Amino acid sequence: MMERSVESGKPVTGPQRAGISLAVVVVRYKKAIRDMPVVQYAAALESDTKIRWIIVDNSPAEATMDDRAGLPANSRYMWLGANRGLPKAYNAALTHLDESTTHICFLDQDTKAVGTYLQAILDRGDCGSDIVLPVVVSGAVILSPCRRTGPWYRPVRWRGAIPGPMSWINSGMVVSAKVFASTRFDERLFLDYVDHRFALDAQRAGASVDVRWDLALEQDYSRETDDVDAAYRRYLIFRDDLRTFYGPGVSGRLWAMGLTLRRALVATKKYRTRRFLAAWTSGRRTADAAER
Repeated sequence: MMERSVESGKPVTGPQRAGISLAVVVVRYKKAIRDMPVVQYAAALESDTKIRWIIVDNSPAEATMDDRAGLPANSRYMWLGANRGLPKAYNAALTHLDESTTHICFLDQDTKAVGTYLQAILDRGDCGSDIVLPVVVSGAVILSPCRRTGPWYRPVRWRGAIPGPMSWINSGMVVSAKVFASTRFDERLFLDYVDHRFALDAQRAGASVDVRWDLALEQDYSRETDDVDAAYRRYLIFRDDLRTFYGPGVSGRLWAMGLTLRRALVATKKYRTRRFLAAWTSGRRTADAAER
């Protein structure tokens, strides 16, 4: 079955090469599709059928037809109607995979230099492990994989370091489709620690993990903004997600309180307002997508 147009709304069969049928999932949020590095790469491969693309739109407004015109034919665009959260976007994409898809790669809209990485995955032919991870860097800092020590997540200092109990971020993660028979993304979360939750759940379910230390992706995770309202909304998401992630137990609550207090204090100093500290003490959760 060949790929259908982005407007068909029907499942697209991923192309096969050396045993791998690869689908790439990208979540859009308030960014022009034509300006997304990963989509620019996909458009350059329009005549190449090795990869199919699923663009899940979590933006408040649907992308215009003109903006979508740059998508390659072997892609599908889905607008969720609002910002439903990252786990729901990922899980929505998974429902539109067909039976021939063997592996799914997750990329952020701002991920750079994906071509070499995806080509290496295809050329390898057999991923070997249930989950394959690249090294994700921001400048000189290794963001992923990272070391998990109890409730604490710490970066590794050099490539090839044995992380022990490990976690990672989702950008660049390639997952065997069979993993999703027992593990999905936790929709109780909205944005933060979604990747850590998936890493915990997948490893507890027995998924094997391979880090490709020889392959790197560049990512920018800056949260800096001069807009106090935007920063406040972002803080509410962080607060709610950490409370959910660490759970209702005493130790989990204390850990979440410490991490969210630290960020509230930094924001209080930067924006010169007590809104963040007031939110830290509040038990009220973010009510709806409009606040996010």
